[in-house]
Amino acid sequence: KIYTQAPLPFQGQKRKWGGDFKQAHRHFDDCNVFVDLFGGSGLLSHFTHTARPDAVVIYNDFDGYHSRIANIPRTNALLADLLDIFESHGIARKKLKNELQLFMQGERNVERYRDAGINWWDYCGSILVNSYPTYFEKLPPLIAKINREKRNSKNYVLFLGETGVESNQAPCLSLVQFQIDDGELVLSAYQRSSDASLGLPADIYHLYLMARQIELPLKSITLNLGNVHIYENNLERTERLLAGDEDVKFELNV
Repeated sequence: KIYTQAPLPFQGQKRKWGGDFKQAHRHFDDCNVFVDLFGGSGLLSHFTHTARPDAVVIYNDFDGYHSRIANIPRTNALLADLLDIFESHGIARKKLKNELQLFMQGERNVERYRDAGINWWDYCGSILVNSYPTYFEKLPPLIAKINREKRNSKNYVLFLGETGVESNQAPCLSLVQFQIDDGELVLSAYQRSSDASLGLPADIYHLYLMARQIELPLKSITLNLGNVHIYENNLERTERLLAGDEDVKFELNV
C-alpha cells in the first residue's frame, strides 16, 4: 500500500514535504542506498522505497513507531474495553458527561460540580481559576465550525493552558486536534501529565465524548503522553486491579 501520510497520527510528520521530496529524488538516480536520519513515522523512508524499490532504504525507528503500528489491534481492543466499561457504568458515565458539559459551558463555580455529584474539584476552593472551563468553553464554537466546514485542515485545534498565569489546577490535557481524513475524524491529543489510575481513563472517555460531537465517523483517537505516573499510595491497588480485582477504589492525589 502506498501512503501519502502516516497511517497513525504523529507529531511533526513530513507529509507536507511529499511533493518536494519526490522531486528531489530525481537528482539522486545514481544512488542505491538511502539513510533516513529522521525519527518518527518513517514516512520519508516510505516515499523513498515507493520511488526507488530497487534501492536499499535504512529507516531510523528511534521513536518506536514500528511497535505502535504492530500494536494497533491490541490498542484498539484496550480502548474498546475501556469505552465499554464507561458506557456500562451508569454513575461514572453520567459524572464524566456532566463534567465535560460543565467545562464546555465555562462553569468555574465548584459548587455546580458538587451538585452534579463531582467532588474531585473540592480541593480547588470555590472557583476553578484558569483551569479546564477557561479553555473548554472555546470547544463548542470550534465543534460547530468543524461540522459546518468539514475541511481537511490542520487548524482545528483546542489549546488548554497558558504560560505564566495563576491557576489552582492547570489542565493536564494540553492540546486536542481534530483532523479529517477521507471523510473520517482523526482526533489527536497531547497530555502533559497523566495519573494512570484515575485521570487517564477519564481523559480518554472525554476525548471519545468530544469525537462523538463531530458529525463524521471516528477513525482514530491518538493520545500522546508527556508524563504518565502511578502515585505511591495507589501502587498496591493498581497491582490488585491488574490481578483481576474489579472492586478496587483509588485515592485522589492533588
